[in-house]
Amino acid sequence: MIIKDVSAAELEVMEIIWAAGKPVIITDIWQAIEGHDWTYQTVQTFVNRLNMKGFIKIVGKKVRSFEYLPLLTRAEYWMKKATVMPE
Repeated sequence: MIIKDVSAAELEVMEIIWAAGKPVIITDIWQAIEGHDWTYQTVQTFVNRLNMKGFIKIVGKKVRSFEYLPLLTRAEYWMKKATVMPE
């Protein structure tokens, strides 16, 4: 698996998803964000990018929101990130 670059903001979103330990919806993530005045749409953009990059997956739907889970653990991410050679 190739680890694609994630922005610092995307990594903050991943930390919230990892910490939840269960499927989360965008509202859960948005409410857990601290220290930023990000709008719901901004968080949605980060989640969509993480999904497109293969870091999270949709596992269900709750009312009108998708539920997301990580595709790798925090430890797996950092282990793979540490072994990626710069180009």
